[in-house]
Amino acid sequence: GPAGGLDCISCHGIGARGATKVFEAPAPILKLSRARLRKDYYDRWVREPLRLEPGTKMPQFIKDGRTQLTEILDGDGVKQADALWNFLLEGDAIRPPE
Repeated sequence: GPAGGLDCISCHGIGARGATKVFEAPAPILKLSRARLRKDYYDRWVREPLRLEPGTKMPQFIKDGRTQLTEILDGDGVKQADALWNFLLEGDAIRPPE
C-alpha cells in the first residue's frame, strides 16, 4: 500500500478523519472498534475476512502468516495484527497515521 502501509483509511474512518475513498458501503469507523469487537472475532476476521463474511470488500492481507509489509515486524502477519489490535484499543483517543 501507499507509504508502506495497508491504506486502511481508504475504507475506514479513523478518529475525526473520514474514509478517503467512497464505496457502496462504508467500512466501520475504527474508533468504534474497541466497543464493538471481541479479540477472538478480530483475530479470525483480520486473517480471513471472506471466510467470515463472503462478499466483503475487506481484503485478506495476511497469507500464510505473512503480509506484504516486510519492513514492519519482519512481515509477521500475526504480530502486525496484534499491533493493529492494540491501536484499535485506543478507542476515542485513536488518531489517524501521519
